[in-house]
Amino acid sequence: MGSIVTVAILLRVFHLNYLSLWVDELFSRYYYHLFGPLYMVTQGLSVEPTPPLYYFVLETWMSMFGHSAAAMRSLSVVASIIALPLVYAVAQELSTRTVALVAIALFAVSPMAVFFSQEARVYMLTLIPTSLMLLGISRYLRCPRGADLGLYGVGAVIGLYSHATLAFMVAACNFVVVGYLLFTASAERTTALRDWIVTNVVVGILAVPLIYSMLTIGTHGTGLSWIAPLSLHDLIISMSALVAGMITPPEVPGAELTALVLLAAGAAIVLGKMPRRPLAILIGVPAVFMMLVLVASLKQPILLPRILCWMTLPLCVTLAYATVTPSRARVAARATVLLTFAVGLYYQLALADGAKPPFREMFAQARPNLAQADEIVIGPWTPPLPLTYYAPGLTNVRKWMDPSASGIEVKELPERLGIPKIDLQQVQTDIRSGKVVWLFTSSPDERFLPQWLNSVPSPDRSYKPACPALARYNGKKAFFCIAMYGWNVNHPSSQ
Repeated sequence: MGSIVTVAILLRVFHLNYLSLWVDELFSRYYYHLFGPLYMVTQGLSVEPTPPLYYFVLETWMSMFGHSAAAMRSLSVVASIIALPLVYAVAQELSTRTVALVAIALFAVSPMAVFFSQEARVYMLTLIPTSLMLLGISRYLRCPRGADLGLYGVGAVIGLYSHATLAFMVAACNFVVVGYLLFTASAERTTALRDWIVTNVVVGILAVPLIYSMLTIGTHGTGLSWIAPLSLHDLIISMSALVAGMITPPEVPGAELTALVLLAAGAAIVLGKMPRRPLAILIGVPAVFMMLVLVASLKQPILLPRILCWMTLPLCVTLAYATVTPSRARVAARATVLLTFAVGLYYQLALADGAKPPFREMFAQARPNLAQADEIVIGPWTPPLPLTYYAPGLTNVRKWMDPSASGIEVKELPERLGIPKIDLQQVQTDIRSGKVVWLFTSSPDERFLPQWLNSVPSPDRSYKPACPALARYNGKKAFFCIAMYGWNVNHPSSQ
């Protein structure tokens, strides 16, 4: 056990500060600071899709350890290590001690778990409440007791206030538990069903503010409208990320390795005759969760790889069962799991360059020029936070406001930061008048930026750092990540 924990810690702290904070992590840094707790629990509930619990915890964490990338991300590292004994507890409850040890070993090296352990976002923290939920219902289905219902209920409430998509996890638990109890002959069935329903009514009452936010999300901003419509490609990307890792290219080899693992593990589970209770918890709950997410995504797309982070727990326990339980497919399951996790860790540890926009490197290179600028313009769909964090103290910053741009990060954040607005025509006028103008832009501006660049003189200088891992992940030869363009700079043109 000690060696597994040591490996888990080493993998999670390795290169913890290597990649720049990306926009969502920077939002985590500033949300509480700029908007305050009252906004977060009132209007913010219908603006920011992530409930405020994580931001309160992170603000307390930063007050103790600082605002560096490593300090912010270390909260997720700690959450991931706390999850290890919970993974063990769930696995031992559903199977054997050997399976439990293999499960936490797999969780320690899970490419997705390692990735989100190094991100200053809520996703790794969701492992804690979801572990409590799965442990509670695992015990409750074995022997209905109030203490286990309490464990589930505490996990459910914390989970709901951690991330809105965990409402689907709560729903999946209800579907599975009620179905299991209805099809299980027991003298305690009626009492168990009644107590289960009462517990979930209490959970629902405590989650009323969250339910309100889910119904009104987007009322005061874009909410989730930026997510593309659901496609089969999205499902492939999400499953590849869950099994093979976030940085492993989903087309090749991520999708192929994921398919091999799922086929081999599925055969081992069938041939090994997994009992009903672990089958319901480890397979049934994630499957119903995915079904509900896919159905919801037909109306409002929400399927992103990161919302599956909590599923690393049932995945690792399932793979442990498949690789330990005697069956004719056990060797195949072992080989495919070993190969897939090894490849995923290779990408995670050796090929992570450009997995997040390199804001730190770009602003370190461009800052001497930015300090001499008459105007630093932030693109309409580009949040100001990277500039605020990595190039603080710059003057003459302006936010190019476009009627099509909306949402808290591109509309309300500039106002909170005191950044004046500027329109398209004024930017063009300033460039033609000879002012030193720099434009900071990112991938959301890609749709109209080329046409706009054709309407002004060619920039004298530009910074376009590469994002190779993003390019690999999105299956594109060239991926517009971030860029800065300078006019009237009086320096040789440079690409």
